[in-house]
Order: sequence, then C-alpha cells, then structure tokens
Amino acid sequence: KVYLSMGNWEQALKFQLESIDIKEKVHPEDHHSFANSYQILSKILNGLNRRQEALDYAQRAVTILDRLSEKSQKFPNVKYGGIQDSPLQRISGRR
Repeated sequence: KVYLSMGNWEQALKFQLESIDIKEKVHPEDHHSFANSYQILSKILNGLNRRQEALDYAQRAVTILDRLSEKSQKFPNVKYGGIQDSPLQRISGRR
C-alpha cells in the first residue's frame, strides 16, 4: 500500500501480486481477504492504464463479496476472521 500511495504503480503491482500468490497457498479462492486484495490490484492496474484487467479483478472482488453475503444470509451467526460482521457489512458500513 505504501507504493500505491506514492503512485509507484509498478512496485505496487509487484508486491500486490506477491501478496496474492502467498494467499493462494494458504486460503481457499473465495476467502474474504481476496476481495480486498483484488480490489487493491484493480486500483493498481487502473493506475497503469490496464483498464480491462482492472475491471476483471474488480469483478472478482465483487463476486467473492456476493458469495460471502449469500453465506452470511444462510448462516447469520458464522464469524468471519474472528468478528461477527461479514466483510461485505464491514465494507458497506452496514451492521
């Protein structure tokens, strides 16, 4: 995120892809942390004028959040990451 805030898109891309690679080794593909990672990756790709790729990753993030929202409706007492709110609720500010 430091490189992202500095506008150093290439370095931000490198480290974000490494971060996602690590997550892929330890989490299932629909893990809530991927939604945030894909959203950040989308922002980086957009900054690099790679619009279609940015859109693709933004859609991946939305897909994961939609799945998590469906799960939280089916199982409202399931905890995500040790907290009661689902990631979608935290991002949208709804509780």
